[in-house]
Amino acid sequence: MTFFSPIEQAPLIDSAQLADLRAALGDDESDMILGLMAGDIAYRVKAIVAAIDHHEGAKARAEAHSLRGAADGIGARRLAKSCGAVEFGATNSLPDLSAPLARCGNETIAAIAMARSQRAMSSV
Repeated sequence: MTFFSPIEQAPLIDSAQLADLRAALGDDESDMILGLMAGDIAYRVKAIVAAIDHHEGAKARAEAHSLRGAADGIGARRLAKSCGAVEFGATNSLPDLSAPLARCGNETIAAIAMARSQRAMSSV
């Protein structure tokens, strides 16, 4: 995975990976994991932004590393790339990554909610 390619080109949620997750775990289990992940994204993005705001680069990088792995696991490609930019970015560039990361986190949470609601609608 290249972290420095244009982040916006990465999909919010990789539909093929989401389908694989559903096939491996089933709809109910994957929905539960997606719901937990949405909450984790909200929490961790706030923690990363706070660490950046408080000039705690090591903490921001550690949180970004953890969230990158979790995001990659569910196919949240754009968020994984955004976290990679924080994890591997220069210390002086971290403040510039704060707002885009927060926006990406919110967009990913919305995409997860949409994927969960579409699955719910298709099972009716």
